[in-house]
Amino acid sequence: MTAPRVHVVDHPLAQRALCAMRDKTQSAPLFRSTLHYLSLFLVSEATKTLTYDETPFDASSGTLPTFSIRERIGVVPIWRAGSGMLDAALAILPEDTVVHHLGMYREAETLSTVEYYNRLPKSCHVDSVLILDPLVATGGTSSAAIHTVEEWGVPASRVTLVSVLATKQGLDYVRRQHPEVTVVVAGYQDELDEKGIAHPGLGDVGDRLYGTEL
Repeated sequence: MTAPRVHVVDHPLAQRALCAMRDKTQSAPLFRSTLHYLSLFLVSEATKTLTYDETPFDASSGTLPTFSIRERIGVVPIWRAGSGMLDAALAILPEDTVVHHLGMYREAETLSTVEYYNRLPKSCHVDSVLILDPLVATGGTSSAAIHTVEEWGVPASRVTLVSVLATKQGLDYVRRQHPEVTVVVAGYQDELDEKGIAHPGLGDVGDRLYGTEL
């Protein structure tokens, strides 16, 4: 996870899932399951450059190699929306993967990011981090999360931002602030209104996940 660039997961099934998530009539249970499904593609792409060691073991048909991942991996979902991607990440990643949560929200008037929860340990004990943030609109929340992880002790080149959808403005902002970070998305678009809302986007992902839309 070291390549400093943006990866778009353009697999037809991933794109089909992204289109389904844009459907505003989709129920909360279906939205959750679609996000889980799409996150499997995204996390797979985000981890394809992990390094590993091969160790031989005796199988029923002879000696075969077993693979052990060298990196210690941390997953940091941004509450609330990022939690909808967490189960998919843990389904793919090694069993010793650790999870640390960040709680952030965007202040409505100024669009500035407020951090209200941080469960990163005092000392950094991982080699690389996946930050889970389904929607990168202005890029402020994602950038703030990356900054927090960097301050914790993970270099930018070992951080991957995993997102479903990003705007061009949001991606540009993240790239300016953190040029060495890898970004994995299913899609991106140009439109962002004066309130910092992506159109056509995904809506409020946290509300749609849990059926709490007003």
